[in-house]
Amino acid sequence: MTQEGSGNLSGAEQVTSTTNSTITHIQIDDNNEALSAQEAITNNGTLLINQQGDMNEAESIQTDDIESSEITINQSGDSNAALSIQETEVTLSQTLVTQVGDLNTVGTMQDETIENSSIIVNQSGEDNDFDSRQRNQIATSTVTSSQVGLLNTAELDQMDSIDSSVIILNQDGDINEVYAQQVFTISSSSMVVNQVGDDNTVDMDQFNTVSSAVSAVNQLGSSNDANIIQSTEISFSTITIVQSGMNNDVEADQTSEVTDSTIAIHQYNTDNSATAEQTDLVSLSSIIISQTGDMNDTEVVQEEEVSSTAATVTQAGSMNFASIDQNFLIDSSSAIVGQSGDSNNAQITQIDGLISFSTITISQVGTNNMADTEQDGLISNSFINIAQSGTDNSADIAQDTLVDASSVTALQTGTQNSLTVLQMDLMSSNISITQNGDMNTADTTQFNDFQTASATQLGTGCSGLILPDTSLRW
Repeated sequence: MTQEGSGNLSGAEQVTSTTNSTITHIQIDDNNEALSAQEAITNNGTLLINQQGDMNEAESIQTDDIESSEITINQSGDSNAALSIQETEVTLSQTLVTQVGDLNTVGTMQDETIENSSIIVNQSGEDNDFDSRQRNQIATSTVTSSQVGLLNTAELDQMDSIDSSVIILNQDGDINEVYAQQVFTISSSSMVVNQVGDDNTVDMDQFNTVSSAVSAVNQLGSSNDANIIQSTEISFSTITIVQSGMNNDVEADQTSEVTDSTIAIHQYNTDNSATAEQTDLVSLSSIIISQTGDMNDTEVVQEEEVSSTAATVTQAGSMNFASIDQNFLIDSSSAIVGQSGDSNNAQITQIDGLISFSTITISQVGTNNMADTEQDGLISNSFINIAQSGTDNSADIAQDTLVDASSVTALQTGTQNSLTVLQMDLMSSNISITQNGDMNTADTTQFNDFQTASATQLGTGCSGLILPDTSLRW
């Protein structure tokens, strides 16, 4: 059916055992409406709507046992709306929507037992909106979207028993927004968002029994924001975020029974911020953050029964800050910070409850570095290692409250270094300090029996103090 002019209505319906059938609507001009439907056992069915003009509406529905079928909607112009629905046992089928213009909207749905099917939406223009849903037993299916322009928004979700399925969204332009989620029993599935431009935002959620799942964000530009959450029974899953530009911000969380899972964040250029958390029964998991550029900031938290878990932060640039907190029942875990550049600051704590077979490591290369570390609790077979190379370095190290068979090792190379070490209420633990440079100071304190402390200082103007009853080697 072909219509020219404004204010036209075109409608067609095919019902009951539709095979190799096609409904086509072509409308040219403004304020037109096209409706088409295929119902009850549709095999190799096609619904096609082409509209040229403004303020047009297109609606297509395929329902009840859909196989190898397709809905295609093409709209060019402004303020157009497209709605596509495929529902109830959809197999090997596709929805394809293309819009060129501004202020357009798309709504798509595939619902109830979706297998090997896809939704594809392409929008070019400004202030466009896209909402896509795949729900109820989704297997090997995809949602793919591309938006080019400014002020576009996209909301995508896959819900209720999702297996081997994918969400992919590409946005090119500024001030765009994405919200994507996969919920309720997710396995071997992924969400990927790529954004190019400034002031873009991404919010992604995967929750309620998540296994072998991936959430990935790539942002190129400045002042972009990414927030990703994986929660409730997370296993063999990954969050990956890459940002290139200035003033970008990341928050990534994995929470509630996290096993064999990873958060990886990579940021390039200046004034970027990254916050990552793994909480509530975390095992065999890791957080990895790397930042290249100046004045970057990182905060990492792993807490509430953390075992065989690692947090690693690497920063290259000047005036960086890194903080790692591993709290409450820490076993066989590590916290590592590596900084190269000027005026770096690293703070690491492992505190509260039992801390066993765990390690804190800080390596700093540059000037005006500062390291502040603490292990506080019932500490056994745990270690703190500090290495600083440069000038004006400072290290403040503490192992507090019932420390057994644990150690502190510190190496400072440079001038005007300062070091303070405290071990309290401990047995069979030791401190080893080496300072190589000028005007270094070392101050160590140990409480209780069977402890050892040694200090080696090479240079001029050095001072050393070890308490209570240990030896100092000059």
